[in-house]
Amino acid sequence: MMKNDKEEYKGKIIELVNLIKEESVLRRIYLIIITMIGADH
Repeated sequence: MMKNDKEEYKGKIIELVNLIKEESVLRRIYLIIITMIGADH
């Protein structure tokens, strides 16, 4: 039971880390798009 809880907890942390990574990547892509649009005008 304890091991299962630990595994679930680890899974949630990994999920959270992946979410944060994705968000930072999306923010970077967003900034690149903004810069490109800004350069066009």
